[in-house]
Amino acid sequence: TTRRATSPEELRITTELRIADRNRAATLALIVTIGLTVLKLVVAVLSGSVGVLSEAIHSFLDLISAAVSFFTVREAGKPADPGHPYGHGKIETLSSLFEAILLLIAGAWIIVEGVDHLRNPHLIEHQGMAIGVIVLSIFVSYLAYRNNIAVARRTDSSALRVNALHFLSDVVASVGILVGLLILKFTGWLLVDALIAFAVAGYILFVSWGQVTEALRELA
Repeated sequence: TTRRATSPEELRITTELRIADRNRAATLALIVTIGLTVLKLVVAVLSGSVGVLSEAIHSFLDLISAAVSFFTVREAGKPADPGHPYGHGKIETLSSLFEAILLLIAGAWIIVEGVDHLRNPHLIEHQGMAIGVIVLSIFVSYLAYRNNIAVARRTDSSALRVNALHFLSDVVASVGILVGLLILKFTGWLLVDALIAFAVAGYILFVSWGQVTEALRELA
């Protein structure tokens, strides 16, 4: 059978649905990231854990990423105009490059904090609270990852794909932090907090560098 050609009206509706799908995913990512960032920052201050602080820093940069994506997916969805005859899609690639650079900065910042903690180890307060927050972060971040990656694949959105990458890296980092907090709770080994933070930083640097090179290839 011959496939029926898509009419201009059907194409318009499909495009509008894709844009709406992207906007919902970006909005959800922004709301989730605000909540996680505030929660982790509060617990990091109360507990004094450099591991939790590394996650708070990570989430803060995720917040910037989510905010950038929130606006760029709307801009990218605009039709071509005289100033942008091929549309606004390149904005998403620039956004993904900017977000990946922020992750590189986050990794470096976490390493600096970890070195300071190695030099000046201290007890972690409110360990139960810190563990609970990290468990919650793993669950929420994974759900947000699944949502963003699904929409990114449906709509071919590089900004949402990077957003999903942020959430996935948050899951991996949070698992590492959770392991460190549990070891600390049951052994009292203070240096594990900094060592886990270094592992998180290494993972963040590895993932973000890959995204930087991919974005530069798309812009070339």
